[in-house]
Amino acid sequence: MIKEVNYNVSIDKLENLGFTSVQESNQLTITSDINIKSEVFYRVLENTIQIFDVKKYDELKKSLNKNDKNIKYFLSNYVFPTGETGLIGVKRFIPNSIYNFDLNSGTINRKTNFKFGSILKENKEFDLHFMDSINHNLSKNDNVGVLFSGGVDSILIVFSLLKLGFKPKLITMKPLIPFYSSQEDVERSIYFAKKYNLKHHIINVKINESNNINTWESTRKIMPMASHMSIYFEAGLKEASRLKINKIYTGQNADTFYNFGPTSKISFSISALADLFRRFYLVLLFEKKEYSLFKKILLNLGAKIYSLLIGDKFRAPINDYESFIAYTNSTDYSIFPSVKLSKDFNPENFDLIKSLANYKVENFLTSGAPMVINTFGLKYGIKCLFPFSSKIMLDQFCSLERGYKDIIKPKYLIYKSIESYDEDILSELDKISNSVMIKKNYHNWLRENYPSFVSSTKNLYSTSKEFMYNLSDLWIK
Repeated sequence: MIKEVNYNVSIDKLENLGFTSVQESNQLTITSDINIKSEVFYRVLENTIQIFDVKKYDELKKSLNKNDKNIKYFLSNYVFPTGETGLIGVKRFIPNSIYNFDLNSGTINRKTNFKFGSILKENKEFDLHFMDSINHNLSKNDNVGVLFSGGVDSILIVFSLLKLGFKPKLITMKPLIPFYSSQEDVERSIYFAKKYNLKHHIINVKINESNNINTWESTRKIMPMASHMSIYFEAGLKEASRLKINKIYTGQNADTFYNFGPTSKISFSISALADLFRRFYLVLLFEKKEYSLFKKILLNLGAKIYSLLIGDKFRAPINDYESFIAYTNSTDYSIFPSVKLSKDFNPENFDLIKSLANYKVENFLTSGAPMVINTFGLKYGIKCLFPFSSKIMLDQFCSLERGYKDIIKPKYLIYKSIESYDEDILSELDKISNSVMIKKNYHNWLRENYPSFVSSTKNLYSTSKEFMYNLSDLWIK
């Protein structure tokens, strides 16, 4: 029997972070929003429930044992298992959930707060719903900014704001010593801002191993579940604060909820071809609902190719549920289960797209870039808005009819929406991207023929898996 509920965080602060707490008689109910702003944890002792924030979590690291199983999972997947942490006996509240604590029996039940796909039954009015998502939190006196990469997601946000009568300030972060993808972002962003006469602020971020570790060390106490690199976002939100921006939009999550997988452009590079392979098999699941002979042949062929690429044995999934389980246990969007696993049958009324959306909400929104951005938003007093993961858009993504066109042109409807504002802008920006690619190829030639010259301008920013593991280990300590 639970006799006491202890909070180390006030009810008002809980509400500001995206949680509500109600206690009636012998029932305690904690409800979490879809986009929570910071982690909140709970711990059940013999007759007490403790509900606490990240500061208390950091203190408990000194006295509680580490959960080695969860930490191993974190190092492999860069997220903790749903609702789990790196400490034994400590759980975390996950987004979009209703937790019921029965104080008499001590039992805890969780159910989904908002069921995606329950409102929109048809794929229509993508632009209208996105505009609603943009407009939902706006007032005419807001000083609005956009974390702007020059990619299609942030471009659609800017076009939507312009249509609503706002001229947002654009903030683009780039490393002090640029690499090619960052240079592409900067050049596209500059072109776009000039074309539409928008104020554009480019922030040079000093990036090296020492600076990255210091940034992680200083922020890990306020977002212990997050594994996403944070150095760029802190620089961007700090600049937004200097500009007195009170609301800032970001295109994070479009890839996560539209394609549920990689959205890189088609090219003949190995990574782009690998992404094309992954996209094809994800879309195959969405396009062809029934497991026909043709679909089974394609899945078996894909499993053999994937086995060769990975160097392990995988098999074709026999149903959507097996695909979903394989996806949630992989780090590369794979839908192929290991041959070591026994076959699973579809639960009744299992919906693959809704299950993927809920999985992404439960994990990605509390471990990746959104949590990092929200953390610095809280630090600098700025409201961070993620229009691609609002309730209305999550519902929309669950209702999309994804097809083979999405393999060739990921996020097809986003491209279509942008072209309705300016039919030439994407082709104009592609010319800039191609120009940067030509420079990249020339630099590769220099690297092969004049390595000493190239090494003198080498970017110090390490992105190797070994470096990420070192940072992850630092995060857990």
